[in-house]
Amino acid sequence: MLGPLPQHVQKGLLIMPDPSSPPPSRATTPVAPGASAAPALQVGVVVIAALYLARDVLMPITLAILLSFLLTPIVELLGRMRLGRVPAVLLAVMLAVGVMTGFGGVIGSQFAQLAGDIPQYSITIEQKLDTVRAYTIGRLDHFVASLGRQTALQLFEIAGGEPAFARLYSARL
Repeated sequence: MLGPLPQHVQKGLLIMPDPSSPPPSRATTPVAPGASAAPALQVGVVVIAALYLARDVLMPITLAILLSFLLTPIVELLGRMRLGRVPAVLLAVMLAVGVMTGFGGVIGSQFAQLAGDIPQYSITIEQKLDTVRAYTIGRLDHFVASLGRQTALQLFEIAGGEPAFARLYSARL
C-alpha cells in the first residue's frame, strides 16, 4: 500500500515546480558488475531443479492440460449437435483413446518389422563399412608404401648409389 498523500494533493491543490530550479536528481546506488545477475542465476537454478525433481508429477498434468485443449473443440462440436456435456466428453475421450491406440498399433507393428529385419541391416552395414575401409585404409596403405619407396630411392641417391643404412653402418665400424 501507498503511504498517506501529501497535504497539497489531499486539498486538491496542484503545485507546479519552479521552472528555474534544476530537476531533482535521482540518487543511484553503485552496483558491482554482475551483482544483479547472481540472484537471477540462483533463482533460475532453483526453478530448473524444482521442475526436474517434480517432472513425475508435472508430466501427467501437462499432458492432461494439452489433451483437454485438443478435445475441447470436439466436445463443443458434439454439444452443438444437442448431445449433453457428459456424453460429449465421454465420446471425445473414447475417440482420443481410439486414435492413440491406432497410432500405438501402427508404431508397434513397424517396430516388430524393424526387429525382424535387423540381421539384414547388420549385413548391409558391415558391407558398407568394408567398402569405406577399402577406400580409406586401403588407399592409405598404398600411399604409405609408395611414400616409403620414394624415400628409400632418395636416400639411395643421396648416399651415392649405396643404401644409406649400409653407409651409416660402415661409418660406425
